[in-house]
Amino acid sequence: MAAPFGGSPTLAECIACLEELGCKITELSGDLVSEDGVFRVRYALNPANGKFVVLSDHADNDRLTPWVIGNIERRLKLITGFPSI
Repeated sequence: MAAPFGGSPTLAECIACLEELGCKITELSGDLVSEDGVFRVRYALNPANGKFVVLSDHADNDRLTPWVIGNIERRLKLITGFPSI
């Protein structure tokens, strides 16, 4: 999914940032197959508070919208520094 937001990170960049912030990224076996394609199913866990978010609807090179970044930040209770809503 392309997004018209120039400063938005890709999913891979977001995952790297989450790891730097101390989150643990786990990839589940199998793939999510949808009409938009086949996606890896991963989740990010913030060990500081036990909060997690599923990362499954985007390919690694997809740019994430500020809304998606905001959702990840709210779910994990942290700030990535990327544009978010």
